[in-house]
Amino acid sequence: MKKTYLYLFFLLLCKISLCAKEVNISSPNGNYQMRVYDKGNRIYYSVSYLNQPIVLESLLGINGNGEWKDDIRVDKSVTASVDTLWKPVYGERNIIRDRYNSSEIDIVQANNPRRKLKLLVRASDEGVAFRYFFPGGDYLHITDEYTQYTMPKGAKAWFTKRAQSVYEFLPFQDWKGESERPLVIELPQGTYVLLTEAEVVNYVRTKFTVADAKTNTLAGTMYGAVDDIAPFKTPWRVIMAATQPGQLIEHNDLLLNLNEPNAIENPWWIRPGKVMREVTLTTEGAKSVVDYAVKHNLQYMLFDAGWYGPEGSKTSDATKVTIDPARNKNPNALNLQEVVAYAKKQNIGVILYVNQRALYQQLDELLPLYKSWGISGIKFGFVQVGSQFWTSWMHEAIRKCAQYGLMVDVHDEYRPTGFSRTYPNFMTQEGIYGNEEFPNATTNVTLPFTRFTQGPADYTICYYRQKWDKNTQADTGHGLVNARLIQTTSAHQLSMAVVYYSPLQHVYWYDKPSDSRNEPELEFFDRVPTVWDDTKVLHGEIGKYITIARRSGNDWFIGTMTNNESRKLNIPLDFLTEEKTYTAHIYYDDPQASTRTKVGIKTMQVTNKTILEADLLPTGGQAVWLEEKDEPAQFFVHPGVLHTKKNIEHIRQLVKDKIEPAYGSYQLLKAHKSSQADYKMEGPFHIISRDGAYKFTKSKMEADFSAAYQNALMWNITGNEAHAQKSLKILTAYADSLSMIPDTNDAPLLVGLEGLKIVYALEILKHTYPATTGQQIEKISQMFTDLFVPVMETFFARPPYTNGNWGPIICKTYMAAGIFLDNRKMYDKAVDFYLHARDNGTIIHYISGETGQIQESGRDQGHCMLGIAAMATLCEIAWQQGDNLYSALDNRLLKGFEYVAKYNLGNDVPFSTWTDITGKYGEWTNISDKGRGNFMPVFEMVYNHYFTRKGFAMPFTKQVLDKIRPEGFDRDQPAFGSLLFND
Repeated sequence: MKKTYLYLFFLLLCKISLCAKEVNISSPNGNYQMRVYDKGNRIYYSVSYLNQPIVLESLLGINGNGEWKDDIRVDKSVTASVDTLWKPVYGERNIIRDRYNSSEIDIVQANNPRRKLKLLVRASDEGVAFRYFFPGGDYLHITDEYTQYTMPKGAKAWFTKRAQSVYEFLPFQDWKGESERPLVIELPQGTYVLLTEAEVVNYVRTKFTVADAKTNTLAGTMYGAVDDIAPFKTPWRVIMAATQPGQLIEHNDLLLNLNEPNAIENPWWIRPGKVMREVTLTTEGAKSVVDYAVKHNLQYMLFDAGWYGPEGSKTSDATKVTIDPARNKNPNALNLQEVVAYAKKQNIGVILYVNQRALYQQLDELLPLYKSWGISGIKFGFVQVGSQFWTSWMHEAIRKCAQYGLMVDVHDEYRPTGFSRTYPNFMTQEGIYGNEEFPNATTNVTLPFTRFTQGPADYTICYYRQKWDKNTQADTGHGLVNARLIQTTSAHQLSMAVVYYSPLQHVYWYDKPSDSRNEPELEFFDRVPTVWDDTKVLHGEIGKYITIARRSGNDWFIGTMTNNESRKLNIPLDFLTEEKTYTAHIYYDDPQASTRTKVGIKTMQVTNKTILEADLLPTGGQAVWLEEKDEPAQFFVHPGVLHTKKNIEHIRQLVKDKIEPAYGSYQLLKAHKSSQADYKMEGPFHIISRDGAYKFTKSKMEADFSAAYQNALMWNITGNEAHAQKSLKILTAYADSLSMIPDTNDAPLLVGLEGLKIVYALEILKHTYPATTGQQIEKISQMFTDLFVPVMETFFARPPYTNGNWGPIICKTYMAAGIFLDNRKMYDKAVDFYLHARDNGTIIHYISGETGQIQESGRDQGHCMLGIAAMATLCEIAWQQGDNLYSALDNRLLKGFEYVAKYNLGNDVPFSTWTDITGKYGEWTNISDKGRGNFMPVFEMVYNHYFTRKGFAMPFTKQVLDKIRPEGFDRDQPAFGSLLFND
């Protein structure tokens, strides 16, 4: 019976149509309809959009294992529906919906019905796509696709011969040769149609040409033959439509959806960012680029062509520095390893250019070598595209780069087809008539609607290569023989950073740090991200103007560009969140500005009711940064730092019922000297420090803050007001006295370790002890925000420089402070740091996803326990606010605890030497036995979550707890876990 129901359900879902002559498929929203049918022994299709024909009757067919053009018919078909959401590693949006109806259509030959070809069709809300699929196991020699696109009479297209050439708006009959993909067509009724291809990985590039025998018809022309073995699928042929051209940009996720999901298991090392090229090929020049990058919030520097010899020579060796004399005549001018080390200390990545000639000959040797050098990525130069051989080679090279943690930027004629979804280390590519060609503004406002609908493009934004006066000449030194001057205004170039999407965004392409005069508008380049949470095209016309708004976090960035004509535009901000106010920082062309770049800056307060005005000069632009103003208090669960009211009631019940091991832990808490209501303070002090001149305060202030924390606990458990009063008295005394935390090495550790005790006590007193006055809380809070928070902010702002236990120690306190202060930005910043920061103290970098090894396993066991315990505390704080950080990276924290427990119980564990984020702590070649077996009371919290709440086995952690229960006091941890973390 069960099998019968399942079979009926499958029939209903798939809607199998037997021996159909015609198959109709619609998009889920009903906007697209595609019809596939046989007629006169051939197969045709047509497409409509919003009930208007956009592709008229057009031929389908392919030459593969024989001819599939004549004497063929539609056989049965199977349909299905999909609706999923997926989160890209990065993108123009942070969530992508993949929603479509599909049909798998069998095509048979009239004289041999046993031979089959399948046509796979998807109709999504963004467009329709189809591909040919050869089942079976035949050898294939594909020489032609017969697919045609017959358009309504009067259609005109934006034609370009090459990926790096200018667009022309032409009727089909005026084309001179083939046109690149994507091809955007305007129909007489004003509808825009886009033709392109997706998932071209093991095939040939296809362009478009005017069909000979049929008017108003385009055909796909293959670069050459394809040889493979079935089963085999061709790339997707894609048709999109829009009533406004900007919709083509907003719907370009379709190409990603037509590719396979992310194949990189742990893509944490993929870091989008802004890049500056180093043009002098000197150590000094490179270091100045690093310094400039640090100053202006750039993430990478690029060594372009010439660092390993003449790039066009097959004899140039990309395994060593051999400077091309055409770029720099001093062969010893560049010490690459010195520069990489210098950049790494500043958290600036280094990308190396390598021409395809060297990549083809040396790839397998280069990748492990570059990884050992600490290189972040490779720019592939002069990549040959078109043939099946080079297409397959390039995509396989990208896969290999992923194995070595290397990002990729492909240059020259290649245009993307969505492969960055599958291998997101493939960050960007050229395939654009960009600033290396110094295009005019009309080309620049054509590109968003054409080239950028296909995916990211490395346009190489310039800034200082401008005609400042009549005597300005382009610098042609260092081999920049083709360098000219940009043909647009400064604000036009600023706006490109928003309008043009590229996860690796080259800025200052022809510029050197010495060109800069610290113009105030550089703030926009400093602030603008390269990847986005949302993207909206506000308005635009192809070749005339465009305005795009993109969101990163709570802030929005808007770029507006015009062509060679002046223009006045109104920009509605109705996409902003209602009832929120933003500060608009507006950067615009101002001939009266005092700087040579002639950019004016103004600010104003705006809401979603505001309409901004853009008064654009010819070739001009306007860039806007919308900074969200501080929000009203975002209320958290209170009390909510480690324990809610429900938790407190449960703890009280455990004590009342004398439930073990909780009750034993309570007895340890109750007996501890810092838990006494008559505790005698060691301070307060005017200055506190763990090191330096005031290190004598260390143990004393630690005891005082422990007493504030533990008396707050005792108040909650016993209800004895004397404990609450003692906690409040200690904190108030320090608030009255403390004036400085010196900026010593250990200052961040001090605020992280002691700050959590303060915040916990404050949270408990404020929300559970009615006798606490607002004035008392305000005074203590002021001490914390004035003295403790800035130290944590400074730690976050610095490049990574510490072992990994520091990060979570500081981050957990920062998160707790965000809760106590009702500051959502602080809380979110702590979450983001823990999950994504480039620091040894994040879940990505501190614990190996493969083995559970800790970044400090080669140092000693005490610091390992300190680090993972701090992570557990952070996760527990977030858990009480409804956020499950414990589950991050497939519960990696569990793996770390089990690794530490197993080794400290006397077992062998795998160990490997790894390079940490700072590059300073990679000398450990063996796991350290220092402190082995000395267990800290830090295991109950994590065991309570993973085992008690979630049911995950933690056998080694359980063995540790069997040895150490009940958990008692620890100076640096919440401790007393058998009582406090016992659901």
